[in-house]
Amino acid sequence: MGKLKVNDGKLLVGKANSPKRVTYDKVNISVTDFSTTSQFPFKLTAGLPGGGDADISGKAGPINPTDSSKTPFESAVKVNNMNIGALGIIDPASGIAGDASFDGTLTSTGSQAKAVGTFTGTKIKLAPKAPPAPKPVVIKHTVTVDLDNESGTITQGDITVGKAQAHLTGTFRTQGETEVVNLKLNAPPMPVEELEAVLPSMGVVLPSGSKLKGGTLTANLDIVGPLDKLVITGPVKLSDTSLVGFNLGSKMGALSAFAGKAASNPDTSIRNFSLNARVAPEGTQANNINLDVPAIGVITGLGR
Repeated sequence: MGKLKVNDGKLLVGKANSPKRVTYDKVNISVTDFSTTSQFPFKLTAGLPGGGDADISGKAGPINPTDSSKTPFESAVKVNNMNIGALGIIDPASGIAGDASFDGTLTSTGSQAKAVGTFTGTKIKLAPKAPPAPKPVVIKHTVTVDLDNESGTITQGDITVGKAQAHLTGTFRTQGETEVVNLKLNAPPMPVEELEAVLPSMGVVLPSGSKLKGGTLTANLDIVGPLDKLVITGPVKLSDTSLVGFNLGSKMGALSAFAGKAASNPDTSIRNFSLNARVAPEGTQANNINLDVPAIGVITGLGR
């Protein structure tokens, strides 16, 4: 039996000279009753790149004699105020940013790992032009990882934004220095006002100065590709909502005469607004647009 203690050290993660290499400061490691042939308790705390901290404690062992990285362990993990952009795995040009916290467990048999817990994101941005989400994004998840093949599966991904709930499932794998994902987001009818800040990531960009009031949003999206170059595609539908601060009739020039009194209404009532979205690094596209505005009629087409 032995002890190991490291105080206020540094931990470098990533390949040398790689722009994605990050440094963890204030690393403290404590191991007691160390043994290569049986379990032993450990505790690790560290400062995170860009701010925040991590606290991991549990038991590990026995040490795998041929590959120490495959040593089994069980641990409780707490991460506070992690800066997502500072981790070096997401291209800043993607617009994805914010702070995150995590509270859960992480276990490993040596060949398979499993993470169960709750992720809470604040000031989350999912697109370059999107404002930070005003409400926390909470994800309760269960993730299994095949350590030998560097791949994994998200079997539970319950996402909550205010009163809105959606479900994320799928797979991911490591390819070089990048994580490549193949995910599906199933979003049943959700209150629109809870989601307005994340609409640009679904291909819905509102006119400047306007906002949505009432109604629901439904989406079924495929999310594929490297984390720093995600491509998001699928149908999105808004129902029974109002676009406050934007008069569609007045923007239609001579056609506004057909709108009658609608031309003087400062808001636009929308019965249905559906489209097939494609959000990618090269830009956003909207196909098969169907806009049903009771005061004007039905408008179809495509846009960018």
